[in-house]
Amino acid sequence: MYTGNMSDAAKTDEERHFTYADYKAWELKEGKRFELVGGTAWAMAVPNDFHQAILVELVTQMANYLRGKPCKVRPGAPDLVVEILSPTNTADEYIRKFSLYMRAGVREYWVVAPESKTVQAFVLRDGAYTGMVYDAAAVLPSAILEGLSITLGDVFAG
Repeated sequence: MYTGNMSDAAKTDEERHFTYADYKAWELKEGKRFELVGGTAWAMAVPNDFHQAILVELVTQMANYLRGKPCKVRPGAPDLVVEILSPTNTADEYIRKFSLYMRAGVREYWVVAPESKTVQAFVLRDGAYTGMVYDAAAVLPSAILEGLSITLGDVFAG
């Protein structure tokens, strides 16, 4: 995966601490994607059409709610992170991100599971997440964006 020169070249990819500069230097094959989490490179699958449809609907509902307000929708915003799982996501990856976001103080974290059509919504209280699971028939209220409620039936309509 890594194509640059490093002084610790004897280390395996799992032992290296990668930086954004490393990532920019990689020569990835067509369709290959990686994300850096805490200096570790994780292979990512290309999002499928249903994954993209979920993302667009979530962003549309949030952007409509925020129109005329001082906040703006930006994927990966620090106060609210929405993760849409793909079939290649692992439990280890999920646990790592959960811990990372909690330590970083991300106030609200949603994990969208397209296959089960559910969303786990976590809210940071006193340094720890508490969560609830919402199914496709539910309306998901945001804990930090007062008045924002996401209609999950529309989100999962694909």
